[in-house]
Amino acid sequence: WNDSWGSGPVLTSLPFALNLPTVPAPVITVASINGVAINANPFSFPDATINSTTPVPVVINATNLPVNATVTLYLISDTSANQAIPVTLTGNNTASTATVQVTFASGGNRGFVKATW
Repeated sequence: WNDSWGSGPVLTSLPFALNLPTVPAPVITVASINGVAINANPFSFPDATINSTTPVPVVINATNLPVNATVTLYLISDTSANQAIPVTLTGNNTASTATVQVTFASGGNRGFVKATW
């Protein structure tokens, strides 16, 4: 601080170092369901229409996620019990993927994937 009259003490202070991440943030997404790419816009519904009573493949991709992360696919159904499906990713911390077979309940289903470590 230096007063405007030029007669006061001068104080200089350097800014603190910013505590910013040094690596990119982890990202985990559902890439496709039954071969249909999933829209990244969470406000559009539905992303895919599934007309099958048998399991269909759900592809999950992750980047910058530790290989020891616990991953779960959650499905919230309008007509049936909700599901929590454990997922095992293969790959490395930079890029990993998994395909799980899922039976969707009839009616609307919302889903999300969550990773913890």
